[in-house]
Amino acid sequence: MPRSRPIVPLDGGFVRPEWSLDTSFLAGLSPAQDADGHLVTDGSGRTSEPGLHAAGDTASPGPQQLIVAAGAGAHTAAVLIHDTVGITTAH
Repeated sequence: MPRSRPIVPLDGGFVRPEWSLDTSFLAGLSPAQDADGHLVTDGSGRTSEPGLHAAGDTASPGPQQLIVAAGAGAHTAAVLIHDTVGITTAH
């Protein structure tokens, strides 16, 4: 079977997936977003929209390693709980 594309010899390569961020669930809200559409947060996951917190792929800088995103999510969840019940912490 003839090939329609040339073969390029390589010793290695990298694959970078293309991400598509869907923020349609934010309809009616206007949180600050970066140039790529990710939600801008403070160091604790708070956005510019009161009561809206973000972490992981939705938050700037965007897609991260799973363990980094999970850690950010855990930290943001703790901050959200503290904010909800009125606990002031160093977060």
